[in-house]
Amino acid sequence: MRSSLLDAHALSLSDPGDNELLTVDRILIRGGDIFINPRAELRIPLSGSVQTALFLDTGNLWSSIRAFEDLTFRLRYAAGTGIRIATPVGPLVFDYGFNLERVLDEIDPSRKRQRFWESIGAFHFSIGLF
Repeated sequence: MRSSLLDAHALSLSDPGDNELLTVDRILIRGGDIFINPRAELRIPLSGSVQTALFLDTGNLWSSIRAFEDLTFRLRYAAGTGIRIATPVGPLVFDYGFNLERVLDEIDPSRKRQRFWESIGAFHFSIGLF
């Protein structure tokens, strides 16, 4: 997702019923083999070769098909905006996305299971559609 700097799956090393905040020492960060990443994007023309966009990304990452089947189907969300510039090699894309879980953590610091080690947002650059 465009608001995340790393695609990672955080496994809690504590009891799932534990309401304490997770810390970097209490999680294991690792990649995964199964992911879902549906997205929606609204493009708005500004000039002949320049567009702006508003987007909503959803998704999650699981370590295996078994973890995917065993866990509750929980998606993470990001929203943001960006600029698209048409070029002969494909669009140049400059986006900034906000990690909506972290935005909610900032609004309500008493929320349980905060992911304070994650950035509130991130810049994303690509050449091509996404």
